[in-house]
Amino acid sequence: MAVPADLTGFRFPRWSWPLPPAPAGLHVTIGPDDLRVEGTVVAPLPPNEARAHGFDVPDENGARRFTLLPLTTLLEASHPADAVLAVDPDMPYRIVSQVLIRLGFGHVSGFHFLATYDTHPGLALGSVDVYPPTRGSDGFPVTNPSAPIEVRLRPQSMALTGNGKSVPDGCGEMASVGGETPYDFAALTRCGTALKKADGLSDDLMLIVSPEVRFQTVISTMDALAHDYPHVRFGVMR
Repeated sequence: MAVPADLTGFRFPRWSWPLPPAPAGLHVTIGPDDLRVEGTVVAPLPPNEARAHGFDVPDENGARRFTLLPLTTLLEASHPADAVLAVDPDMPYRIVSQVLIRLGFGHVSGFHFLATYDTHPGLALGSVDVYPPTRGSDGFPVTNPSAPIEVRLRPQSMALTGNGKSVPDGCGEMASVGGETPYDFAALTRCGTALKKADGLSDDLMLIVSPEVRFQTVISTMDALAHDYPHVRFGVMR
């Protein structure tokens, strides 16, 4: 898959094995400085120190800016079924989840995240498919959804559960291992496989992420579990 012209030089998150190309869809770019749709700036991003709180950070008078309203207007006019998202790997999950939710309100049903993987000539670009947060009868995301297996991703730790049951030894709360890679993704792969074999769970996985977690960490978590759990739905952590 060729990199779109407007994304030349963009820092994509990394994946560890070959990915399929992204299907046709609305091109959405998050970061590093703004939100773009089809290459056109839709909204600026908050300052770096405020991004874990999401868009529309209140000003000194407590007023909010409703930054994503232009995206709502665009979706009402175009009615896209799929969105192809390029997300800066350092982007906090709060920003990503808010864009996903707004796209869902615009009746987007297919979400495809661009990521790069190694090939012999160099890096290639493919896409990772995900499902947006489940919405309740009021249209808003469910904050405590359930799934056969859940991974709760927090700064420097991961918690794994399956149908509310106990998980294999050493697989409950996987804390930081330190260094440049603070998450033990090898342990997560091992524990995910062991849990699926023990409980005969389905392929569905719910990934519930703290607002400040980097998007690369989200992608790496999905990567670590993808062989056992190819169907990932994002949740919203309280």
